[in-house]
Amino acid sequence: MEEKLKQLKELAETDMWDKEQIIQYEKLDQVITHSMLAAENSCSKRYTKRYEWSPKLIKDVEAVHYWQLLLKRSKGLPIKYSTILHARLGALLPDCPDPTDQPVIIISHRQALVSC
Repeated sequence: MEEKLKQLKELAETDMWDKEQIIQYEKLDQVITHSMLAAENSCSKRYTKRYEWSPKLIKDVEAVHYWQLLLKRSKGLPIKYSTILHARLGALLPDCPDPTDQPVIIISHRQALVSC
């Protein structure tokens, strides 16, 4: 490949390119570009960030989090209302009618886990 690049460079310097050399150059350029992209992808980070998830997955994770927070609060743990509200809004869920009813919270939490 380096030899072809040298030949094309020499022809470019003498302004003797024809259609065949242009096609060769474009093919080489595509090969080099694909090689560089493949190398970049293999060296890039292997994790995704929060907002690269699908919207459905974000919603499902927030729903699980919401029900976990309600369960902790129903057990008497100090959970801020703003934290619960943030999770509920992220999950697009209606307000829980009775946030102290543990059986309802446990059932809803299990359902959220299954859908996730």
